[in-house]
Amino acid sequence: MSAGAMFAMTAVSAVTDIMAGSAAKKQADINAMLYEQQGAFYEQRGDLNARLYEQQAGFIDILKGLESERIDIGMGIDLTQQLRAKSKLASTLMASTAGAGLEYSGSPVAVMLDNLTQAGIDEEITKYNYTMDKITSEYAREQEKIQALAEAGEARMGGRLANINLRGQAATLRYKGKIARATGYSSALSTMLKGGYQYGVRTGKIKVSSGADEAGRL
Repeated sequence: MSAGAMFAMTAVSAVTDIMAGSAAKKQADINAMLYEQQGAFYEQRGDLNARLYEQQAGFIDILKGLESERIDIGMGIDLTQQLRAKSKLASTLMASTAGAGLEYSGSPVAVMLDNLTQAGIDEEITKYNYTMDKITSEYAREQEKIQALAEAGEARMGGRLANINLRGQAATLRYKGKIARATGYSSALSTMLKGGYQYGVRTGKIKVSSGADEAGRL
């Protein structure tokens, strides 16, 4: 092989090394960009899901207020009806006693008091039942709210961690791409130096002993 052909092959080999390194870096940059875009998407999706859970928590607050108001209204209606019934009962007993020509004392009064006492007990039972319903309802809604906010936090944190992880992978790819390009240039330089040396020996521009020349050929 002539010295010129050898030098041309050396140049081609060096250019190939450089192109391979540059191609590897370009591919690494593309893959890294894809990872970064994917990470940003995961974080945005996590934030969106978190906002939805937070909105759900806000809606639970509204629903809790409406349910409490409904229970208060129901209790008010029932207590009003019971009060009217108790008043009507007292009036009926008093009218019956007076109509019978009896004095308002003794057994009739005891009967009336017994009935009014029972009506009062029923009133307290009604208040208790509605109060317990209200406490139970508010507790259940509060637990739903806590769960929604917890899921919001998990969604947001999950998205951020995914983004951090993918960005880390992207940084690793970019670093490997830079190493591949540097390796390509280093390999090209080594090839050029070796080729230049052999070209010099072939053309007689570099004088070496026979042993050194043989080593250069290898």
